[in-house]
Formats: sequence, C-alpha cells, structure tokens
Amino acid sequence: MGRPYHQRARAEKTQQTKAQIIAAGASLYGSTQVPPSVADVASTAGVSRPTVYAHFSDTQELMLALTDHLREIHSPPDPGDWSDIEEPRDRTEAALASVYGQWEAHGAGGMPEGLTEAEMSIVSSYGGDAEEVGRRRIGVTRLALSFETWRLLRSQGLSQEESVELMTDLVVRTP
Repeated sequence: MGRPYHQRARAEKTQQTKAQIIAAGASLYGSTQVPPSVADVASTAGVSRPTVYAHFSDTQELMLALTDHLREIHSPPDPGDWSDIEEPRDRTEAALASVYGQWEAHGAGGMPEGLTEAEMSIVSSYGGDAEEVGRRRIGVTRLALSFETWRLLRSQGLSQEESVELMTDLVVRTP
C-alpha cells in the first residue's frame, strides 16, 4: 500500500481562486452598490464564468458571499462615536461625517436595510423614538444616509464636508 494522496496544492489553489472571485465581486459591488453580473465578476477576477459557477452554485450564493465579505471588511460605523452628543445638529453632522467618511474610503460596503443604528441614533436626538419623531424626519434621515445620495453629491463636485453640511441642514430643518 502506498502513501495516501492529499490534494494540498490543489485545495490551496481552489481557495485562492474563490478568494480572488470574492474580492473582485466585492470590489464591483462595493463601488457601485449594484449587484454585479457573474460575467463582470469573472472578467474582473480573471477567470471564466464556469469557474465562478464551480465555486458558487448560483448567483444568489455568490451575492451572499460578496455581501458577507463586504460586511466583514467594512463594518458600519459605530454610533457610540456620536450617540453621547446632545445637540441634534452636532450629532447628525458627526454621524453623517462618519458614514460618508467610510464610503469615501471603501464604497458602500452593504449597509443593512431598515433603520440602522446610525439612523436610530440621529432620529432619537430629535425627541424620542421613530413614531414620535415622524415619517418626514425618518425619510430625510434615510435619504441623508443613503449611499446613492452620497454618490450623487460627490459626483456633482461637492466635497465630503460640503455633502455633510448640506445633508445635516436638510435633516435639521425638516419638521
């Protein structure tokens, strides 16, 4: 009987290829906030579409892997950094600066759906829970914390500081 066969090198190469696919897809997804196509992921990773499907059974599995990867490397900002700020305008400005700063450095990174901790921290500074504050302020807060809003403002030539100031004014002035 001979020595047992181990696929160490092949297994390592397989893991490297999967990590390469995830990194390429996460880069595309994080920069656009639009789920990339399998063809785009494959092209960016330098592999074929069948290679992508050899590692992920379907598009949904790939998208879950990309989202998980983005959340691992770019966790949302910690509301604890600004939740002790009493003045609503100052708290809003600090929260937006933190979120926009993360996007400036890393792209969207898959911010969670629903009222995030950042949104709740801002909303609560205006006098209570979401029901007491009202739909308009919640809507404006969500607009201000939207990746698409940030990307639009930056594409119009506004600096990060100008974007924070503009959105802070909008949130503060909304009844």
